[in-house]
Amino acid sequence: LRYALILYDQRHGYRGPIATLKNEGGSWQAGLTRLQQEKGVPLFDAQQLAVVQSVDAKAAKIGLMNGDRSAIPLANLTWARRVLGNGIGAAVTAANQVLNVGDVVLVEPANAAKTEYKLLQIPEVNGAMVVMDPHTGKVLALSGGYSYGGSEFNRATQAKRQPGSVFKPLVYMTALENGFSPNSIVVDGPVELSQGPSLPMWKPKNYENDFMGPMPFRVGLEKSRNLMTVRIAEMVGIKR
Repeated sequence: LRYALILYDQRHGYRGPIATLKNEGGSWQAGLTRLQQEKGVPLFDAQQLAVVQSVDAKAAKIGLMNGDRSAIPLANLTWARRVLGNGIGAAVTAANQVLNVGDVVLVEPANAAKTEYKLLQIPEVNGAMVVMDPHTGKVLALSGGYSYGGSEFNRATQAKRQPGSVFKPLVYMTALENGFSPNSIVVDGPVELSQGPSLPMWKPKNYENDFMGPMPFRVGLEKSRNLMTVRIAEMVGIKR
């Protein structure tokens, strides 16, 4: 989950350094440790804070929180297009387009030898994941967000969300219990339903905004067709 959130966030551009570190009397480790504690930056696995000590077009030389020195080559910075008001900026063609001396950034090793590092950023987006055994219903793993330290809210167990298409199997199961079979033919076509006095007609659509005509019942569930599901619910009876 954490890795997926990082990748998603990177596709939306680079928001800049965590902080700027001025001269700490030659001890950048102390400055990075202080900043990590002050800002509560979550660190996972081999992640560290680092300060940019020099930078040119090809790479940025960095000092790491553990006292080591390394580099972030341009190849590991190409995702870091600047966030703009209406999107993201131009492609990155030089390391010094992204980083400046004194920038404090989040990094992780790019190889086992730790001779190169990758630029990361803490994602603004968050998420949740529940992994279950479909045969037993046993919960194998559950994660409620990117970082418990950053947010104690558990998005897997505490968030209230609309069920969306997860509700469709309940409609189809009820239909099977009331005379439908997997081969029953249902029309995948336009539907209009009254929402009550003074309200406009409800006109649901398929995700693809198309119609496939008469189709077997089972295909409607396989392809998650919205209009077939609405029509089946109407035929079975909403109150069921």
